[in-house]
Amino acid sequence: MNELQKALYFAPSIHASECPFCGRPTSNRHHIIPRSQGGHNGPTIDVCGMGNASGCHGKLHAHLLHLRYTDDWQWLETKEPTKYQDALAMNGWQYLDSYSAVLKREAEYIKQRSEARQRILDRGIDHNG
Repeated sequence: MNELQKALYFAPSIHASECPFCGRPTSNRHHIIPRSQGGHNGPTIDVCGMGNASGCHGKLHAHLLHLRYTDDWQWLETKEPTKYQDALAMNGWQYLDSYSAVLKREAEYIKQRSEARQRILDRGIDHNG
């Protein structure tokens, strides 16, 4: 385990039913510090994807998604595979706030339903009596 990984070892795990990156249902638990490098009991994050190859779990393993912990978890998505040390020096890190992402998606869904209902009412069709 390197020094960067040691700094993450006692950070809290992230458990969620929806992927904190994209909102899809979670199907895997990603070890933030690889198990092969001493991360067996370290922090994990619930993400979407099957195995290590698809979804956000695949992006984490492909070094396209990166996590760091300062005062809270932050994440960065890169267009090309990037070494963690290089990603740390990049701009664009965002706080990982799955709850606000879920609320944002729910608000968008409610807005779309409201707009659809208004279109129906504008045409004079009301299925709710």
